[in-house]
Amino acid sequence: MPFDAGLCPTTSGTLATVPTGSCINTLDQTQRIAFQLYQATPSFLAASTGVGSYALQASWTPLLTSVTNTKVILTPVLTGLTIPVNEVLEDTNENFINGLPQLLGFGNVTITGQFYNADPAVIKALRDTLTSQSGQNAGISTVWAYLLGKNKRVTGVASGANLAGIPMYNITISDVSSEGLRKQNIHNFRALVPAGWSENLKTLVSSFDPIALANA
Repeated sequence: MPFDAGLCPTTSGTLATVPTGSCINTLDQTQRIAFQLYQATPSFLAASTGVGSYALQASWTPLLTSVTNTKVILTPVLTGLTIPVNEVLEDTNENFINGLPQLLGFGNVTITGQFYNADPAVIKALRDTLTSQSGQNAGISTVWAYLLGKNKRVTGVASGANLAGIPMYNITISDVSSEGLRKQNIHNFRALVPAGWSENLKTLVSSFDPIALANA
């Protein structure tokens, strides 16, 4: 859990044990995003084998064709997806001890990217469903996401033996922009993730290329 100044911190006479760490976790280049409604039990196993494994195309196909709340939808290819460092929030007051600010926590993170020359019908369908599901009311979203990257990467959130999605809020896709002759049509993508969103982040490698998946 991210630091919350409104909660009493757990303190003891010793520092918490820090795990050694068994692998490097790198997102690299995210090229598409797969969206799904929140699931009480995630649809994917984090294991690389077995029924429901994130690594198998056979696990994705029924979710793409589903007509229930387990359905997965895909964005077109994204360019320049950027996830910046979140801001440290502090309350500054010269009357604090030694003039040092009070730490309040961390800010939300705004993820941005661009769709080039996307089909308007695809953009409209994504906007109609994702914006309403993630931004009707402040602080409430029913959508989570899996980041699909180069070299067969799939990124989500570790949840026991499962791979859950990353909660996203206020998902928007802009109207098209163009700078004229020989320029590309561009739609800007934007979404918010809350502070602490990456604490249980897990990037895994699948046995197929998830970028090649198609909406159904």
